[in-house]
Amino acid sequence: MKKNRFIVTMLFWITMVMAEASAQQTVSDTVGNWYSQLKERAYGAGGQSACGHFMDGPAFFAKQTENTVLDRALVLEDKDEMEVGSRYHNEISKESEIVQDHWARKQVEGILQKMLPFVDRRKDMYRISIIDLEEINAFATMGGYIYLTTGILDFVESEDELAFIIGHEMAHIDKYHTQRKYKKLFFAQSFGQILTMESLAKMAVDINQVLFAAFDQPDEYEADKGGVNLMRKAGYDPERSVDFFTKREKYQNRSLLNKLTSTHPFAADRKSCILTYISNN
Repeated sequence: MKKNRFIVTMLFWITMVMAEASAQQTVSDTVGNWYSQLKERAYGAGGQSACGHFMDGPAFFAKQTENTVLDRALVLEDKDEMEVGSRYHNEISKESEIVQDHWARKQVEGILQKMLPFVDRRKDMYRISIIDLEEINAFATMGGYIYLTTGILDFVESEDELAFIIGHEMAHIDKYHTQRKYKKLFFAQSFGQILTMESLAKMAVDINQVLFAAFDQPDEYEADKGGVNLMRKAGYDPERSVDFFTKREKYQNRSLLNKLTSTHPFAADRKSCILTYISNN
């Protein structure tokens, strides 16, 4: 019964999306306008322009369909997002040491405060933690939580470069990317639990994270664009945003397999799209 109820619920939301569009226009007009809008939005995110990889276009269209279903299937209030983010933060605090007295602490907080006035929503919820890890990484979770590793702080060479990285993570939150990622994991895990087999629950999550990893890449292009916008409005040099990718691109293997199994576009493609966006604005 639970399995059938889950399938019926998902089919209901998909049907509602299609019905809403069809109620306003004929099917042919709807499809034509939908396609045109997606192309325009894809260019804005970097997915359809000549700057990216040839796989970015299909990934972008798939991502828009996924976003529509997720947004209608599960609505989260701000208090729900804050609660989930707080739980994630507690788990991360147990697994990794959060450095309170890092030398870059004031600089990081200063950059955040400069960019906060320019986010679209929930200006009071953003916070940054520095994690003691050599890995060069930064990520964001629900509830406005942003994490920078000590490795990435040692890797960057200017405040402008660091501003882009922080702005990129802020954009993930501001554009609902972190919220939708949680929804995907929720449904993937629920699918396995409905079948009452823990192995299938884990398999569902693995399929989502590995086989469909490339479909999260449009979020990275959009967050890059958002990061550039935030740093520019805060007074930083947007052209320095590509410094990080210039250093990273020479270490990447641009094979199709790597493209299809990675959650992030190739550094060279991201650099190209950022420069294209900067030159057009």
